[in-house]
Amino acid sequence: MSRAAVPACRPPLIALVIAALATPMPAHAYSISSPEWNEHATFRLAGGGQIEGRYRGLRGTIPAVDYAVRYEAWRRGLGLAAVPALGDSVLVLRGSTAPARGVCRGFVNGALLLGRADSCSSLVLPLGAIDAVMRVDASAPDSSWTGVRKLWKHAPSLRVVAVQVGDTTLAVPATMVAATVRKHDPGGDLAAGLVLGLLIGGLVIGGAMAAATASAFAHGLI
Repeated sequence: MSRAAVPACRPPLIALVIAALATPMPAHAYSISSPEWNEHATFRLAGGGQIEGRYRGLRGTIPAVDYAVRYEAWRRGLGLAAVPALGDSVLVLRGSTAPARGVCRGFVNGALLLGRADSCSSLVLPLGAIDAVMRVDASAPDSSWTGVRKLWKHAPSLRVVAVQVGDTTLAVPATMVAATVRKHDPGGDLAAGLVLGLLIGGLVIGGAMAAATASAFAHGLI
């Protein structure tokens, strides 16, 4: 048997090593799934834009599609003058904290949802921290409320995703979150790199052994 008849083992192994080396490792690893409590993530909104912060859980029980009807029924039972309507512009007074102004978006788990007219996100303001709520349109009858922790404690809770951004808790209706992008632990990238290194090392050693065996076999046949 001539040397030409010996199987060519080296080129395929080298090709595998080159292919493995050419596979890019991501600089930042991401996944789209439900984050863990307090995990840093980016929440992409269906209407455009995004909120980045620490996940504070899924709160409330009533889907956005049903909330307006449920809220209005609760409001009528309590008395229309006892609570602002959804969409009313209000001013919230909170002790030594600066007043907050926005649109009434309803409630979640004993907190008022105070939103901006141009955004689907709302501030989450616990009722226990509120001294008074006033309609911006002071000419409207019954335009201010105090003792809201007791007055509104049975308010219907909108289903929202809560996100901590700095010292502020924001909320968006769960149906408005189009995607949640999580940042992986950097240790995951390190582990992936080690696995790739072991794979390449094994291919190189295996290639060297196969080449040596083929060479010895070829010399033995000459």
